[in-house]
Amino acid sequence: MDWQQLKMYLQLSREESAILLFLALSFTVGNAFLFIEKGRDKIKKAEEVSRLRKSIYPIDLNSAGLDELVLLPGIGEKTAHRIIELRKKMGGFRSIEELLDVPGIGPKKLDALRDKVLIAR
Repeated sequence: MDWQQLKMYLQLSREESAILLFLALSFTVGNAFLFIEKGRDKIKKAEEVSRLRKSIYPIDLNSAGLDELVLLPGIGEKTAHRIIELRKKMGGFRSIEELLDVPGIGPKKLDALRDKVLIAR
């Protein structure tokens, strides 16, 4: 159904048609602005996370909690839990290489973590 058919079906006057068209356009433009603003918010949040990640390194493997460990690249919640479990079991890490004993951490991931973690004594 095109605009003319809708106008005839609803029996709208010229003024009513103009108001309806104005409202439809206003709604469309408003939604476009909301969509753009949501995109900006996502970009800002991503930039903030990136900035936070850079400012928190290095993370001490022997004292970091779950919230800190998940900020490490490639470390999700499951792997962070595994790191904490292994740390408790061993009484703390003595070297960064011990991360290789954590399921989900291999040589490549360990290399990506080397400059982002430390072992405090």
